[in-house]
Amino acid sequence: MEDFFTMAPGCCLFLSAPLETCRAVQEGRWDEETHHFIEMISGHDNTTDSHNEISGTEHEGLEQLFDEMEKYHQPDTHE
Repeated sequence: MEDFFTMAPGCCLFLSAPLETCRAVQEGRWDEETHHFIEMISGHDNTTDSHNEISGTEHEGLEQLFDEMEKYHQPDTHE
């Protein structure tokens, strides 16, 4: 459980960039890339007054994350 807050963003990193993440794992850079990913998503912006608020920078980071995930994960259509 103690590694959850590293593992969860690492999984999001994998879902948004699977090939690059696999390469980072093979090269032993999983931890480094995960921390970089967290910084990218959060945008280093800790100016919100409440922990329940999402800053504009975090919102943009999450939007970018979902866009990247969508590139790699499209549902199969069965027509």
